[in-house]
Amino acid sequence: MSDPLLELARLIEFRSGFVIPERGYGSLADFASRRFEKLRLSGMAQYVDQLRDHGDSEEWHRLMSSITIKESSLFRGRAQFEALEVAVLPELAQNCPEGRLRVWCAGCARGEEAATLAIVLAECEALEGWDWSILATDVDDAALAEARLGRFVGRSMEAVSPERRDRHFLRRGGYFELVPDLLSRIQFLHLNLAQPSFRPPGAPFNLVFLRNVLIYFRPEIQRRVVTSVEGALDRNGCLFLGPSESLLPLDVSLTARDLGGAFCYGWACGGGSVTTRPPIHGESASTQPEGSARDFESPRRNRRETAEVIPLNDRIEPVIVALIEGETSRAVRVVEVLRRELPDETVIRVLEGVAKARSGEREASVLALRAALYLAPDSFEARFLLARVYDSLDRPGRAQREYRVILAVLESSKTETRDVFLRIGIPDRDEILRLCRQQCDETET
Repeated sequence: MSDPLLELARLIEFRSGFVIPERGYGSLADFASRRFEKLRLSGMAQYVDQLRDHGDSEEWHRLMSSITIKESSLFRGRAQFEALEVAVLPELAQNCPEGRLRVWCAGCARGEEAATLAIVLAECEALEGWDWSILATDVDDAALAEARLGRFVGRSMEAVSPERRDRHFLRRGGYFELVPDLLSRIQFLHLNLAQPSFRPPGAPFNLVFLRNVLIYFRPEIQRRVVTSVEGALDRNGCLFLGPSESLLPLDVSLTARDLGGAFCYGWACGGGSVTTRPPIHGESASTQPEGSARDFESPRRNRRETAEVIPLNDRIEPVIVALIEGETSRAVRVVEVLRRELPDETVIRVLEGVAKARSGEREASVLALRAALYLAPDSFEARFLLARVYDSLDRPGRAQREYRVILAVLESSKTETRDVFLRIGIPDRDEILRLCRQQCDETET
């Protein structure tokens, strides 16, 4: 890689926070070469100099548009939207007596996610007659220009049911246009999340979607972005990230909440409700129902202090013993208690997945293992177990995808299977690698 190309990658990261991976250098070089030839510049170095000197130029926006991924679809990540419909919005409505709800869709690209949120909000009975609006932001002006039109075609509409298409879209020849009533509730705005101390207009927000954005940033910028998002999130609000993203490595104030098939984050959340009802006078925290305010009033650091009093290995030992002895019902009961107390511990989610699979609750096992991968995407043990469960459910396509990901992870890493998993019968690293190769070879033949 030439020095000017390296300088271009560094300039992009400095201004936008986007990290160009090495596998992306070739595409970046191709784009830059076409552009400096089109502009009749002497070469890459002059092109970089021009971009450095003109940070808000049309050429800079053209470059940003080329490196940001805009492929998306409505209702992408359906589990999160289902959780939003069923659990989050009705409870947020209870906590917003003023009848006003503010939503921020960060990294909105061409508007698919913002349109999906508008549909879900419009269909929520608890919000009928409410004043709700969506702020949709992105760093790519070209994508924002398309998003403002509210027009969607082809694959982006595949997950939208015919009923929803008829109700919320107008057919315009070869595309579908979001109805004016919903489109008017969305404000599209240019916003660079990598800039220090950004604050979007309209804060605080009751709901923030920051999905598949943090993956482009280095940890220090991720931490800064999340800190700014925390400052824009209402105390009763919820934050959704993408399925491969987690706040755990960032050590921030927001904590995870298990929604059944998905996760969100909030202020001191950890239970089964977003309700923040204070204890009734004379009522102790221990008398409140499970999943009530007491689950949300213990900050994450307090849960860590509890875990330090009783080490995690000691807490999970009864689950391991029950699994070894074949007492799956007992294992399920114990691990469900641990999961409620420590929802962001990956090992507990994996143990829950094993216990549920062995007790015949295979769909519940899938949810537990997907939760484990949400918290730790590189957990090849959880992914191997998930592939096995998919095989047992006769979902070979999904199983094969997991096997291929495991191969990619293990072939670039020397990580060994954790002892806790070996004790309950999960194969060691080499055996998992062999089994995954065998599965992939059989599929190819």
